[in-house]
Amino acid sequence: MIFSFFEKILMLEMNIPQSTVIQASEPFALKFNDVAKKLGLSRTGLNFLIAKNPDFPRPFKLSDGEKAHNYFDYMEVFNWYEIQKNNRSSVSNKK
Repeated sequence: MIFSFFEKILMLEMNIPQSTVIQASEPFALKFNDVAKKLGLSRTGLNFLIAKNPDFPRPFKLSDGEKAHNYFDYMEVFNWYEIQKNNRSSVSNKK
């Protein structure tokens, strides 16, 4: 991530690590289909992952409508994915 000089100063003054700041180009919420596609899953596969993995981020709705889309928080999905990547060496060593 590239931050301007003023953004860096502001983050230092507020004690905010640069890695936790979301860039404007990153979406805050991802649609259900987008998460499935990024993970290489079908909609059914993502539903199965949600049902079987209590650590996977839970979807939310931005409105109360019956046909409202399900969304996922971008950073929650990203952090879950990074944890899975970091745990892969410990899983492969257990075999």
